[in-house]
Amino acid sequence: MGRAILAGFMFLLLIVSFILGIVTPLDRGLAEDLALSVKNFVEENIAPRKNVVDLGIFIFSHNAIRALPMLIPLVGAIWGPIVLYITGIYSNAMMITSGILGMEKLKIAISTLIIPSSLLEIISYSLLSSESIALFRYLRGKKDYYLSYTIAIAIVGISILLLAGMVEALEIRRALSTFPTTYFP
Repeated sequence: MGRAILAGFMFLLLIVSFILGIVTPLDRGLAEDLALSVKNFVEENIAPRKNVVDLGIFIFSHNAIRALPMLIPLVGAIWGPIVLYITGIYSNAMMITSGILGMEKLKIAISTLIIPSSLLEIISYSLLSSESIALFRYLRGKKDYYLSYTIAIAIVGISILLLAGMVEALEIRRALSTFPTTYFP
């Protein structure tokens, strides 16, 4: 039961971290630089991948590189919110350069959080980040820890992340087929 509560807490903390990134004031020049880096990343890594499975595996790999440190005892509980805060900063930059300001940014941020791939990613990150605390407790000698739980939670978390990558690939392909030239400012 303790792990479920901890994962729920981490879920909320990750959402708050993302929102904080969205509302962090950014200089216009910095926002333009960050948005340009996202545009370049998409043009070089996302747009050329026409096969949805290939794109899904790429997205999964990209996210897994950020997710695996979330299993490091105690570090993962800090790393998870940092990853979501940085994601919020980049999203913030893209909205600023698109002329989206004020409360409109929050509306878009909240709608982003309910997209299936976003929900799946946050669930995965919540499981992995919270498990880092369980691992820390084990290293401190707490007897309520079972390594088999950590292995199972890690497998489930990574599997959810793979599913999130595939779903995100489908969402991106759909968005690019609908808005191919207006995806970025």
